[in-house]
Amino acid sequence: MIKFTEFISEALTVQQRQKRSLVARRTARIRATKRKLKSRKRKPESELKVKARRAARKKIMQRYVGGKDFSKLPPSAKQQLEKMVDKKQKSLEKIALRLLPVVRKDEGVRLSKISKKKPAKVGKSSIRISGLDAY
Repeated sequence: MIKFTEFISEALTVQQRQKRSLVARRTARIRATKRKLKSRKRKPESELKVKARRAARKKIMQRYVGGKDFSKLPPSAKQQLEKMVDKKQKSLEKIALRLLPVVRKDEGVRLSKISKKKPAKVGKSSIRISGLDAY
C-alpha cells in the first residue's frame, strides 16, 4: 500500500485524480468498515505517544499564541510559530512524556464509552410481525 508521504509527494494530473477518485469510491465501504472496527480497539503505545506529542505541540503553540485561535492566524504567522515550536524539541519531549498518562487514561475512557454503547442484538426471537402472533 502507498504511504501518505508518497501519495502527496507530486502534483497529480487530471487523469490521475480521476483514477484515484474511482478507486476511493470503490473501496469506500471497506475502508469505512475497517475504520469502525479499528475504532473499537485499544490504540497501540506508539499511536498514544504520537497523540501525546501532538497534544504537547498544541500546548506549546498555545503558550506562544496567547489566547488567540491558531486556525485564525495568517499563514505567515503559522509558519513562524511552527519554526518556534520546532526549536523547542527538548521541552516538547518532556511535556509529551508528562501528558502520556493523561492520554492513556483518555483512551481507557474512550473504550469504556464504546463498550457501554453496544447495540442490542436483533435475533429471530426479538422480531415480531403483527398479525402472525396467533400462528
